[in-house]
Amino acid sequence: MKRFLLLAKIVSFFLIVLRIAFADNSAVLNKTLMVRHSVGKEKVRLVVETESKPLYEVYQEHNPERITVDIFNAEAGEKLELKKEVRDHLLAGWEFYAKNFRQLSWSIKLHYAVPSDNIKIFHLKSPSRLVIDIKRDFEVKSSYPLTPYVRWERRETGSPDGYLLINKLKINPASPTVNLDVALAEDNIRAREKTSSIAARKSALAAVNGGFFARGGGPLGLVVIDGEMKTPPVKFRPPRTAVGMTREKNIHIARIKMDDGKLKDADGKKLPEFLWAIGCGPRIIKDGKKYINAKEEALAKGGNDITKPSGRTAVGILGKGEILLLTLTGFKSNHLQGATLDKLAEIMLKEGAVQAMALDGGDSSTMVIEGEVISNGPGNRSIERKVADALLVFDTSAPVSPGSIEIKMEKENMPADGASSNRIKFIVKDRNGKFVADRTPINLSSSWGMIPSQVFTKGGEAEIEIISPRKTGVMNITAAAGSIRQTASIQFIPGKPSFLSGRIIPVKSDAKCSETFLIEALLTDEFMNPLGGQEVKVCLKEGECSFDSLSAITDENGVAKIALQIQSARVTVEILSGDLKPIIVEYIVTPPDR
Repeated sequence: MKRFLLLAKIVSFFLIVLRIAFADNSAVLNKTLMVRHSVGKEKVRLVVETESKPLYEVYQEHNPERITVDIFNAEAGEKLELKKEVRDHLLAGWEFYAKNFRQLSWSIKLHYAVPSDNIKIFHLKSPSRLVIDIKRDFEVKSSYPLTPYVRWERRETGSPDGYLLINKLKINPASPTVNLDVALAEDNIRAREKTSSIAARKSALAAVNGGFFARGGGPLGLVVIDGEMKTPPVKFRPPRTAVGMTREKNIHIARIKMDDGKLKDADGKKLPEFLWAIGCGPRIIKDGKKYINAKEEALAKGGNDITKPSGRTAVGILGKGEILLLTLTGFKSNHLQGATLDKLAEIMLKEGAVQAMALDGGDSSTMVIEGEVISNGPGNRSIERKVADALLVFDTSAPVSPGSIEIKMEKENMPADGASSNRIKFIVKDRNGKFVADRTPINLSSSWGMIPSQVFTKGGEAEIEIISPRKTGVMNITAAAGSIRQTASIQFIPGKPSFLSGRIIPVKSDAKCSETFLIEALLTDEFMNPLGGQEVKVCLKEGECSFDSLSAITDENGVAKIALQIQSARVTVEILSGDLKPIIVEYIVTPPDR
């Protein structure tokens, strides 16, 4: 008998037969067999094959961006590709992992978030396939009057080329209440300061970053303030483009150089006296046509090359005399994501610019409105860069932009059952306490889940309905109108303990062929949500073994673990939790056939 037990322990490392009885009568797990994907111009498609129709829940998560598919009563098949990286603008890859031994999670990793309307998931039969389509193209547009003479327009786009966030300020300088100006960082030619800080210090309505700056701080190019030249154009560079305004509010864009102590254009023509001016470059539009002179300004290859895709800031003159300030940034990074100068010029032309130039770009690209930095993409967690100067917008007329958002929910707590509904109302008023105009856009986002990306007001209000996911936790929903943001939370609550399952697995073996085993008990509610913080007990029913403990508490994935050592060829263990019917788990070692 002793020889048999020794042989059994040796064989158990190679061949283990587990027989598990489950309280939910679903001992057979649905195998996830294989996954394949296709990358097209219009969409990305992912297909996962399963043995039978799966029970699943889909939701978006952020930072990092991903779509998660929880597949219940499932396990990975032997040939399933658990992890893969993909070269694509949208799809980064995927990973399968087990939250517990009866729930498989499929994490689809994205380079940027897409509206939930762009995500479609459906099931096909024969063979059983779960299909996810992620549409690339989207456009979310917003437009808000800040004052009667200054308008902010925001546009998020997705395309086969990736993600772009475009922010535009359209300004009517003819109004006597409107003024533009340039300010130095800390009012010093050797300092640097955040654009948002400069705007706050000068009480500006809005601002964008200015021109290039030296490593040690201070402008690297022309700066004129109150008619006084603070810094001249760079001597050791060819004439670069600058923008300036006269006291009569005439705006000029030209390549500027110093000649006999005077500011002249690149051809030597005298320029008007500027009330303010700021130099940078290159020029990107001239007389209504694309005109990128980066090479002539030593801003292409062979100089300070700024032609690669990056964050962009630009200033332009529109056909009706309006001023356009624009930033163009990426989802995560203003340094590595954004657009080329050519793309920037195309966008400025579509906006109606007849003259336009670039200001400093990359990490410097910043737009501030009503004290808020609004140019960072949703995935950008970088610190705002300090710059040497900024272009500021002022308007003394009464503000008309959104001033407050109130969020009202039917329910602040919901069962995580995958079926319950909740209506959420958004009430928006302007800075004078009046309801905003009809069709005012409200941009929505959530910490996770699937909600509409945008709604529009009617009578100052807008409403959405959400369906509870089969996932517990707190979901934060953020509503943004203009520069105002408001967040409310919904708690998704698990149901009562309903299903108990368990298994015994070997976890360690030493040179003497003795093994340590682990009891894993899984507790879920009636909606298949794992239940944490619940006590699970064990007791020996048959065989010989010793437990490290007779109870344990389930973790966030609903699993309680108890170590044991087995001294016989067969062990039967009872697992209990609360008022649920106990379950029996057997471990049997089967010797090999001779």
